[in-house]
Amino acid sequence: MAHPARKQYVIPLYKRLRDQVQVQISMDEKSEGCWANSLRAWKMAEPDCTHHLVLADDVIVCEDFVKSLETALSYVPRDLAVSPVCGFGKQQVALDRGFAWVIIYSGIWGPAICLPNQMIGPYLVWSQLNKPAFQKHHLGLTWDDYWLCLYLIMIDKRDVWCTAPSLVQHVGQGESLLGHGGVFRSRVFIGENVSGLIVDWSTGSMRGGSLHSPGELKEWDLKL
Repeated sequence: MAHPARKQYVIPLYKRLRDQVQVQISMDEKSEGCWANSLRAWKMAEPDCTHHLVLADDVIVCEDFVKSLETALSYVPRDLAVSPVCGFGKQQVALDRGFAWVIIYSGIWGPAICLPNQMIGPYLVWSQLNKPAFQKHHLGLTWDDYWLCLYLIMIDKRDVWCTAPSLVQHVGQGESLLGHGGVFRSRVFIGENVSGLIVDWSTGSMRGGSLHSPGELKEWDLKL
């Protein structure tokens, strides 16, 4: 998912991925915000795919990214969300302990999100149902990953598996188009020129806490 103001950053990412997988670009031509753009990106999922990945426009990925992620996914239950980028310090702890996964309740970060295909349809329906709440609180324009986290808490009610190390890094090209302060970074990125195929994804996982809490739901008047 991309914005015309960052089109120059999309081209290198597209060129790197196009020989590995079918790539589609959801371009926010009308500056509707990342939530609306993310919904368009999720709707691009092929009906016969097992998973669909949405990347932000200002990221870099590791060498052999697609094959690396596919290999990683083979070690995760097929109906769970996976985050190939992690912003928790527990990622380094997991690596130090010899684990390749950090399991985090609602652990989704916007630069890279991978959902099982069967989760996408229900999430889109839930998003449409709660569109008035999104608009009322003015967060739907800026926090697409936050609303997905709330969906995972309310509806899916299961953990997210985050890779350790991250296969994606948010480089934050220029200032935030949404006025966000600072730049999110993955705690441990494997490296742009390092293949994720060197990671042994069979080494197990550790729990890393929660990114958001169920108590936050009361604030937004969301519907099940």
